[in-house]
Amino acid sequence: PGHTGGESEAILGRWMRARGNRAQIVIATKVGSAMGEGPNQRGLGRQHIMAAVEASLRRLQTDYIDLYQAHFDDGSPLEETMRAFDDLVRQGKVRYLGASNYSAWRLVRALWASDTGAYFAGTKFGR
Repeated sequence: PGHTGGESEAILGRWMRARGNRAQIVIATKVGSAMGEGPNQRGLGRQHIMAAVEASLRRLQTDYIDLYQAHFDDGSPLEETMRAFDDLVRQGKVRYLGASNYSAWRLVRALWASDTGAYFAGTKFGR
């Protein structure tokens, strides 16, 4: 109660900035949880993912996140989520992707969406 989300990122960002040790740190953070009351302030739709990564980067005071994870499966169209993640990797804002609290079958569907949509082609994720 009383927290709006992102407080840990802000603390970590200040800590790294004071020490100048970003290159020695692996940053992992998640996207999907509510960060406000609006319909586009939660979930794994493109609009929320793109806004959330910018907010995380600002709080963390860095230009990239090492591991960006889908926090939970909210039922968003996997193609939309995978395309947004693909764009973040291509832009250099995210290095690696992950997921937590997903069923095995949804992870397989996400991989299928990635393969059929040619997401991550030509990147370290492409086959």
